[in-house]
Amino acid sequence: MVDTTSPTSNGLRHASLHRGQMVRLTVVGFATWFGVAFLLQYAGSIGAYQGSGRVLMYALIVLGTPALLLALMPLAGIARNQIVLGAAWVVGIASVCDGLALAWFPSLYGGSPFMVAGAGSTLLWGVGFACLLSFFINQEPKS
Repeated sequence: MVDTTSPTSNGLRHASLHRGQMVRLTVVGFATWFGVAFLLQYAGSIGAYQGSGRVLMYALIVLGTPALLLALMPLAGIARNQIVLGAAWVVGIASVCDGLALAWFPSLYGGSPFMVAGAGSTLLWGVGFACLLSFFINQEPKS
């Protein structure tokens, strides 16, 4: 991909990602998924997928996601107007890893189908929330 900006019909400019950014975002996506997968296994073992624990887990995702999205800028070398693209790439990588793990290595998320389902649904919640929130954090450059 080429690192250029191109005007659209409404005058806004959108920056694409270049290869170096995509490689860094891939590493961030894999590392994020890997860390979260083990965190979710631990959370499941202490009962976080039952009752009010699930509400607390989802609330923690809401509180932590803005910081993680803003951390993409220094981690991957992206600009504020590339947050949507960066977040989409990161959650795409994490989702692929999650899908592979759920299919072939479900024990990574815990010892029971309940824990695997809890971890999978929590990851889906985080991915969806990150994608939606990225649209609000993304900012076009001032002209």
